[in-house]
Amino acid sequence: MSHYHLATVVKFDPSSFQKTSHTKFKCLHQLTKQEELNSLELLFIYAHQSNNIPNSEEEFLLADFKYKEGSKIVRAKVLCPILNRINWIKINDNLYKVPITNVQPIIRGLTGCSPKGYAYSNQTSLYKYEIDNVEYAAMYCFPDNKSCAMGPYFAFCKIDGISYSKTNHEWNHGDDFWNNGQFISHENVTPFP
Repeated sequence: MSHYHLATVVKFDPSSFQKTSHTKFKCLHQLTKQEELNSLELLFIYAHQSNNIPNSEEEFLLADFKYKEGSKIVRAKVLCPILNRINWIKINDNLYKVPITNVQPIIRGLTGCSPKGYAYSNQTSLYKYEIDNVEYAAMYCFPDNKSCAMGPYFAFCKIDGISYSKTNHEWNHGDDFWNNGQFISHENVTPFP
């Protein structure tokens, strides 16, 4: 069954910002300027390694991300690199319709998913990140019918036991948004053939 999700694309030049790797989420690099250190919402750029961060203005997908530091919930935005634009439908300057073709419907809505090509990888296997002794893959996700996210978000999806070769697939996740209570994550993820 095919359906669409909306994705926001923004142009951004990270070259003039300081870049600091997050202590827990090593693939997220905080972008700051001196006058913006007291901002309420943090801005990260996703890069598997710091030398993968672009040094010029490029287009990125904009995603929400939340995590806890002690008892405090931190809200952040994440700039995600655009890996492909195949079959995307441009609505206006920064909004695209993204077709999802292999996700099955569930009661009162559709399962959330990460589109084809967005299980960030080296093209042969998923990049895996060990967080609190559990293996995760970083994904750009669309909300499901029970999600508290109103738009696309960045999540770490638990991939223990899932083949790391499933890189160029659409991914399905259930309504277990933020299930570990520490950061946006999913445990029940499935790559579609």
